[in-house]
Amino acid sequence: MDQLSHEVRLKQWHEIIQNQLASGQSKREWCRENAIPEKQFFYWQRRVRKEIYDAQTQALEPVKASALATGFVEVPIAERTSPITAMGFHPEAVIAVGNVTVGVTEGISEDLLMRIGKMIRHAL
Repeated sequence: MDQLSHEVRLKQWHEIIQNQLASGQSKREWCRENAIPEKQFFYWQRRVRKEIYDAQTQALEPVKASALATGFVEVPIAERTSPITAMGFHPEAVIAVGNVTVGVTEGISEDLLMRIGKMIRHAL
């Protein structure tokens, strides 16, 4: 049997087996009602199962390192901008806690920094 015929027969029998499973009947009873010889049904059931098993195990086989292409690929890195720098503000320090980010400059007063800290703590 050539490869194409084999694939067509497997597909047909896969559908037949699925129909039997969906029927809720025993295999023997279903075969009798659908005029399918039991030996043929069980033969193709084994073949379909084997094909499925082979396909799954082949998909899980590790790839040999020698089969992989080697070389270097340039990966561009997107420049990361925060909302703070996006607005044209360039802080000397950035405090990021959770989803809250605060940028501060050297001239910030201790009092303002303490109030910002309290606000961040309450925001979380």
